[in-house]
Order: sequence, then structure tokens, then C-alpha cells
Amino acid sequence: MESFAIVATQILNKFPDIDIELLGGAGEIERNNQLIQLLLPFSERVINSAGKTNLKQLVEKIASLQCLIVGDTGPLHIAIAVKTPTVVMFRGMKHAAGTRPLQDLALHKVLIAEEGADLSSIKPDDILKEVYEIISSE
Repeated sequence: MESFAIVATQILNKFPDIDIELLGGAGEIERNNQLIQLLLPFSERVINSAGKTNLKQLVEKIASLQCLIVGDTGPLHIAIAVKTPTVVMFRGMKHAAGTRPLQDLALHKVLIAEEGADLSSIKPDDILKEVYEIISSE
């Protein structure tokens, strides 16, 4: 969670006109709230939408984003379908092999953790580099 807090803080600091929206299912509400607490003094610019969207609303929300930072989850595949730029993280090449974006590669920045490591092994600076590239090209 600390890595996500670093990434979010840097984005909020660098782009004062950008807000962050945290997505997820109802089971992720509390985790998202914990992350928001780590983002002081920027927490008023972070929205916790976990558990508040049905599938249609989620698709509409993802379609409206400038960039989605995501793991290998359903929202990634929605973002690919609606052409929302992503920074996507995979837990090793075997996880990325069958599910990483294969089309619109300029829209989707893929970061792959070392085999056997979890997503926290992806450095916040690597995520930020890709996010900045996406946001700056808009």
C-alpha cells in the first residue's frame, strides 16, 4: 500500500488539477480508505468509489479516465475495450503472457514484476514514469 501512496502523492503533487478515483468492489472500501489516510494533505482530492458502481457504471467511469493504474483485473480488460490508457502491472511474465494488452500498445504501458515477486517489487518511479508519459501526451 505504501508504494501506491507514493505514486498517488507524486501524481497529486505534480498535477494540481487532477483528482484520483479509487475503484474496486465492496470488499476494497476499507483498504481504499486506509490508502486515503496515507495521502494527507491531498486526501480531499481522492474519491473512494469502491462498491459504488455496477458493471455499466464501471465501464462508463473507466472510459472517462485519463489514465488507469491497474493490475491484471477485470477493469484492465474494460480499459482495453474502451481505449482508456493504462499502466498495468503483472506479477511476472507467466501472468502477463496470456492477458496483457495486445492491441493499442501505445495506450497501454506494461510493467512486469520479477518472476515470483509481488507487485510491490515494481518501483513507484517506474509507474510514475509511465503515468507522466500518458498524462503529458493528453
